[in-house]
Amino acid sequence: MYERFGELFPKPMQRLYEQMLLHSDVELDEKRLLGFVLLMSIAVGVMVSIYSNIFFYTNHAIMFVVGFALSEAFFFLWLSFSADAKARRVDRMLPDALSLVAANIRSGLTIDKALVLANRPEFGPLQQELQRMGKEVLTGSDLKDALKGMQERVRSLTLARTIELMVHGIESGAELADLLEETGEDLRSQEMVQREVRSNVFMYAILIFIAAAFGAPLLFGVSTYLSQMLSSFIGFTSTRSIAGSALSISLAQSSISSDFVFLFALVSLFASSISSAMIIGVLTTGKEKEGLRYVPVLLVVTYAVFLLTRYVTENFFGNMLPI
Repeated sequence: MYERFGELFPKPMQRLYEQMLLHSDVELDEKRLLGFVLLMSIAVGVMVSIYSNIFFYTNHAIMFVVGFALSEAFFFLWLSFSADAKARRVDRMLPDALSLVAANIRSGLTIDKALVLANRPEFGPLQQELQRMGKEVLTGSDLKDALKGMQERVRSLTLARTIELMVHGIESGAELADLLEETGEDLRSQEMVQREVRSNVFMYAILIFIAAAFGAPLLFGVSTYLSQMLSSFIGFTSTRSIAGSALSISLAQSSISSDFVFLFALVSLFASSISSAMIIGVLTTGKEKEGLRYVPVLLVVTYAVFLLTRYVTENFFGNMLPI
């Protein structure tokens, strides 16, 4: 059943999901997954539309589209994060694997046997890729083709460049042991530099998180309540006269309601949380997408601080006006 719904997606989308499933080691057919995602997204869109209309009186069609799009984005990001997590684990173990391969070559083994014997359980996904590559070589596949196949299964720029270097070294007859040993040392040095950079910008990421999760909701919480209080005050004074005087106070009501200001604050906080999370992702990992994992935490903290600020402000100023 799921396959039929999955066929409704365009071919480029099917190929994209097929590639992401390959990168993330999820053993599912892309059409079956796309069909499941489509049905699940429709169900989520219907539920969001119904409950949002019950509690917030929103438009059914708009909220259905929002729920559907969020569900689709969730599954897509889940696959993307899985592929990136696998690539990070491979990159972390790659220097040690290269050193082990170099040691095997120096002991007299050929490059294919050195690669096959280099798989260790602590290498994680890299061990699985080395085992798969070894099976392909033992069944008659060319070593260079097996290496390129491993490159296609892992979405890692570091691994891709390392394999290209190994293939070029094999073709040119270079001393592979020294080449792999030096490459492993370079990767370790690169990782140390990246850690130092991340530690230097970590404080900026904390400041952005504090500003987005606490600063913005505090200001919006106070300002939205003050807007509501001033609107009520204007409505209260517009029908009364100053005591002991014939002068009446007539203040025009604002065309912008306090409900609109409250809704604007909610939308602004939502947008600022997403943008702040993406900036944090750029600072910590160099990828905007990696910051999206912080969005749920930011949204929960932001809206909690916003509502708590309005509650405290209302209790503090609630009895100041006779309205």
